[in-house]
Amino acid sequence: MIDDQHELTQKYSNPTSSHAFVVIVEENQAIQEIDLSSFKKSRISIGRLKINDIVLSSLLASSNHGCFERFNNDWYYKDVGSLNGTFFNDKKINPGERVPSGPVKLHEYSILRIDNSSLDNPNPKGVIILFATNRVKGEWKKYDLRHKDRVVIGRDDSCDIVLADIGVSRHHAEIGILDRGYQIKDLNSKNGIILNGQVVVGTSQIFEKDTFVITTTLFIFTRGFLLYKSATSGTELKLVNVSKAVKEHGKNKVILDRISLIIEPSDFVAILGGSGAGKSTLLNVMNGFDQAVEGSVLINSIDLHKNYQMLKNSIGYVPQEDIVHNNLTLYKMLRYAAELRIPKDLTEEELNSHINSVIATLELNGHEGTLISKLSGGQRKRANIATELLADPRLFFLDEPTSGLDPGTEKKLMETLSILSKNKGKTIIMVTHTTQNLELCDKIIFMGSGGKLCFYGTINESLVFFNAKSLNDIYSMINEDSAKWALLFKSVMK
Repeated sequence: MIDDQHELTQKYSNPTSSHAFVVIVEENQAIQEIDLSSFKKSRISIGRLKINDIVLSSLLASSNHGCFERFNNDWYYKDVGSLNGTFFNDKKINPGERVPSGPVKLHEYSILRIDNSSLDNPNPKGVIILFATNRVKGEWKKYDLRHKDRVVIGRDDSCDIVLADIGVSRHHAEIGILDRGYQIKDLNSKNGIILNGQVVVGTSQIFEKDTFVITTTLFIFTRGFLLYKSATSGTELKLVNVSKAVKEHGKNKVILDRISLIIEPSDFVAILGGSGAGKSTLLNVMNGFDQAVEGSVLINSIDLHKNYQMLKNSIGYVPQEDIVHNNLTLYKMLRYAAELRIPKDLTEEELNSHINSVIATLELNGHEGTLISKLSGGQRKRANIATELLADPRLFFLDEPTSGLDPGTEKKLMETLSILSKNKGKTIIMVTHTTQNLELCDKIIFMGSGGKLCFYGTINESLVFFNAKSLNDIYSMINEDSAKWALLFKSVMK
């Protein structure tokens, strides 16, 4: 064990998830997209003068307008006493009295706006700033709504805005004009619409600066235009003080003990620990199957438990037991699974193409006509994964996926999962009891008895933290005294 508490604190005081980005929209829809993490400091200034880290062109911005600040796992914004103040979501955090505001905590898709007018009548020269931890890659596109009575968004080529995503319904959403502005309507889509962090039920009015998400595409509504971009990165998962207890012999037994962590977009994470440490329980809380818990589980800052019926379509889960049918061929099994998991408005050509793409991704080509019962152990595991992958989930959970596999097959499966996270943008979380091939994971979680979080970070960080030579040594150390390691990890993460 490392005795120097200061060294530990220095090593782990940086947030588990510090990645953050801002999308800045100025006059005439000019866009800047900036990685806050690239500045490599905890305070980043924004304003009109060139001495600022982020420079704005709008005359409504003060010379030094505000700053972004990072503290532990969170990002904050502070108005430093600007002339026109800053709107945070629907409220002005500085009334324009040249007095610095207290910091406001930023969440996924939080909106800041610099304006000298009201939200109902925004100044065209104002600035919109969108905060995100899940980077949206690719090129921004722009659609002019001002001369349209109705704009349809969907997968079909006849739509005004076409999104080539299997999770998007053929006709997914509609933007319509009201007497005073615009509204968005869900056209009975499979995967819904999230507007300003809330699920759209039926129809909702949209206002200046509103953001909405359709599967992996982010939209910003501003001044009669839609700015939009399709994401290729994964999804952030955040746990905040998650606890669970069960009755045992008439007494409460804690099986998850105040777990807080952030799993970053497109990360491949393994959950490790001894028997009874709460590994599978934690996995089922993360994926929403178990909601009888205290605390919060957030997917891109959206409460999973409150919005489970809508968000469940973005989650894939492969249990230990097979979910494939032995008496079917691989292709027929995937065909039946596809009819249950993906939008029913796909054409026959689209459906066959998608199934073949999943087969190719998991390197099962040539086995389309093979009975599931005739596949090897590794092929069966990949067939199970293929079943869930059909719905193109953004979050992917697996319980002991390598159990029973020989070392070579296990390594091949781990490589496949790593590729899915990095090339396909999946955030992948798995439970495992083996320490082989974990170098392919981005991070590991070590759970101790009583459902205690004893460590979360990279493999190299774990060896430093425990002053251990191998992950097997860490197992032994945690089994000896889980409470000690949980307490130490919590202290250095403060």
